[in-house]
Amino acid sequence: MFRKNDVWIVLLFVIIAVATALGYHFAANNDETGKIAVISLDGQIIRKINLDSLTEPLKIEIDGHYRQVIYAEPGRICFGESECPHKSCVKMGWISERGSSAVCLPNRVIIKIEGDFEETDGVVY
Repeated sequence: MFRKNDVWIVLLFVIIAVATALGYHFAANNDETGKIAVISLDGQIIRKINLDSLTEPLKIEIDGHYRQVIYAEPGRICFGESECPHKSCVKMGWISERGSSAVCLPNRVIIKIEGDFEETDGVVY
């Protein structure tokens, strides 16, 4: 049923598939900058934090239109306290993925997590 050359062709396809999978795996994990949290107030960047290099929790106080406290821990960040009317920003909870953001509209504060490697959710043409 199979000839000797057929086995070599199947083996070649298996090697190519494994090499491709390993290439994607190492490319996805080759992130030199890590997760950078960018905090901006009224469109101006006020602080950048490398979340992967944090070794202990960090507390950041923001005095905009309303007083806010942002908490950062290794790998994640959130609005912890806020004096804004609805406190929707606090209810958003922790964010930890690149491309994620948390926003307080009344205080005009945005927290966004950036990095070199961004995972693609989908592509639209």
